[in-house]
Amino acid sequence: MNKYRTILFQHLDGIVGIPTILALNKLGILDLIFKKEKFSIRNILEEKKLNSGYLNVSLRTLRSLNFINCISKKNELDNKYKINNNFLKIYNNLDKFDNLLDILPYHINFIKLSNKDFNNYSDKIIKLNFNLLRKQFSNT
Repeated sequence: MNKYRTILFQHLDGIVGIPTILALNKLGILDLIFKKEKFSIRNILEEKKLNSGYLNVSLRTLRSLNFINCISKKNELDNKYKINNNFLKIYNNLDKFDNLLDILPYHINFIKLSNKDFNNYSDKIIKLNFNLLRKQFSNT
């Protein structure tokens, strides 16, 4: 049973983590974090006009995925964050996330997909898996 729980939570991490990473990347936040290495929400808000609450939730997501470390302060805007090796792995492979942008709308509306949409989705998944396999075998 523990094996299935592990798989379930990895799946849930992906459901929450991937859109968060994609949004932070699109807003230029990941680049900013990478350049600073150590930062606070207040530091980011000085450079980007963002909602501090949403940014806080996004950083909590990165923390729960073990992509950044945090030293908590009394005011959450002053929490000290630091990137770690897991963040660097994700940051250095952001190009692989671009493929997910193409299939994300299908995931959001999966239950409502028409037969045509489901076939398009399936074709994209097959193509994505084929490209990953091709890259894997070309590296060996």
